[in-house]
Amino acid sequence: MRIEIFEEDDDSSLMFEDEYAEYTIDVDPGSKTYQSKMSRNDDVYYRTQKFEYRIRTTPVRVEVRLLERLDEPPPDRCAVKDGVVLESEILARSRDILASMTKRFIADLKKEVEWHEARVGDPVPMYLLSKHPDIIRPMITDAICANYQKK
Repeated sequence: MRIEIFEEDDDSSLMFEDEYAEYTIDVDPGSKTYQSKMSRNDDVYYRTQKFEYRIRTTPVRVEVRLLERLDEPPPDRCAVKDGVVLESEILARSRDILASMTKRFIADLKKEVEWHEARVGDPVPMYLLSKHPDIIRPMITDAICANYQKK
């Protein structure tokens, strides 16, 4: 996996790719949201998602929830809007032959719109933490002081 970070004039973007796709993450630390854009390497397929995140400090962890999801190419298919899974629209677009896959897709989206801990190993949570030194630095300082007092 290759990771590049672009930061110019308060523009916070993280770009990474794996063998299947390329991802661009644009972070807005003020509103604690980020937008993720994914494009597949072997296909004309794009996915744009908007997430809200929060940082927990005991223990340190990043929690996220999906607010919006749009799959392209045209016709664009919106699957989540304002944190709500558009179940009836998804079902209307699906074919009966894919009914079990569609139900699983909807169930997975319903989990994504709920607050949940970001996946371990995902580069995004570490990048989000780096955008909030006001939260992270005091925790590190407290941990160092606590360790020093034990000695």
